Amino acid sequence: FRINKVNHLSPIPKFPLRRQRNIDNPLVIVWHKLKDAIKYHLQVSEGPLLLKTEKNFDNYFLTTNFLVNDSSITDTTYTIRNLDGNKTYYWRISGIYDNDDKHWSDTISFSTVPITDILEEEKPEDKFQIKINPNPVYDIAQIALKINNPGNYTIKIIDILGNEIYKIIEHDYLSVGTYTYGLNFSNLQQGIYFLLIKDEQTIKIYNFVVIQ
Repeated sequence: FRINKVNHLSPIPKFPLRRQRNIDNPLVIVWHKLKDAIKYHLQVSEGPLLLKTEKNFDNYFLTTNFLVNDSSITDTTYTIRNLDGNKTYYWRISGIYDNDDKHWSDTISFSTVPITDILEEEKPEDKFQIKINPNPVYDIAQIALKINNPGNYTIKIIDILGNEIYKIIEHDYLSVGTYTYGLNFSNLQQGIYFLLIKDEQTIKIYNFVVIQ
């Protein structure tokens, strides 16, 4: 009898996408689940990546200077917390099957937030500093707010059309200190959203991504 060889698929990268910019720490890399894969192999590097040979059609990295080279992943996400600012990185993902067969995805390049932008967010003279974590968001996210100048503050989540999704606080008096707010985004559609914070004189808007 004849045994038909199963043609396994390679995972489809979900985030970050090709040439995506202004990626910040921590980064959660996401890919689509494969039905028959038992594990996944993730590689992340700073250098030029891929090479195909005629002898082996499995892609492999030219560099051995990996930031991540993990073949024991069972989930479809992976968090990296030590990315440098203003740098280009590359990643790819492969499913691992019972016969150790691997099929790599395309290589995805992305760049991190410029160092100057990071420093600007941390100026001590700023009235406030705010960050949503993780970004991208999958279900639960935490908003961390540091108030340097006391006053009445409003924080909202809005969509790309400017519609209000969540009103976290409105004209609430906040004294100097650190505040955290937890939000559940599991009922939102996938897309880009904005975190808006303002006091009597200043308004700032930060974008983040929801992935379902």
